[in-house]
Amino acid sequence: MKKSKKKEIAAKARESVHRLSFVDGNIHFILPALLLGALLVRILAFMNFSHSLYGDFLLWDERVYQTWASHILEGKLFVIHDFSPFPAYVMAAVYWLVGNDPDYVRAVNIIFGIFTCLFIYFIGRDLANRTVGLLACLIAALYKPFVFFSITILKESLGLFLFSATIFLFISLMKDMDASAVQGEKREDLPGKGYKKWIRSYGRTARIDYLYPSGHLLP
Repeated sequence: MKKSKKKEIAAKARESVHRLSFVDGNIHFILPALLLGALLVRILAFMNFSHSLYGDFLLWDERVYQTWASHILEGKLFVIHDFSPFPAYVMAAVYWLVGNDPDYVRAVNIIFGIFTCLFIYFIGRDLANRTVGLLACLIAALYKPFVFFSITILKESLGLFLFSATIFLFISLMKDMDASAVQGEKREDLPGKGYKKWIRSYGRTARIDYLYPSGHLLP
């Protein structure tokens, strides 16, 4: 009985190694396929949304940001209480580049949503392994709230992108510092030191979106 159990455990171990090697060997195909699937899901959701009852008008918060971005284009810089300023400036930048149409912002939010899925994969990979990263990416690709906010002109898609990117960069910094510490380098000489300013400045960018809704950082 003991030998059979050992054989069974060994077989399961070999099977898990085989699965892991399959993921590692095909990651360059699986990950792009997941991201492409996430893109197709969001495009289909956008097409259905544009033909629905809600496709003919903007939601209340969307109207606020739409009007705000239009005023920014006219050079009128102001803040609105309880609304984050950074998304309005991003919207204004999109309108300045390609034209004042909410669908352009929806397209940009879809792109933010795809990159959010990618960063979630990186986070899962770095915290566990590639298989976990792919599962996390799949969940993010199909999670209904993520899909919904990707096809609106609200701030959530941008916020998810910023925070997932910030978490990934923070984890990468910690891994670099741990690897250097194992090699016996002094803490002040760690290569991660150069990234700290980058992480700090990126964190400030992320904080604009949520922690300063009254626009304390912008005029």
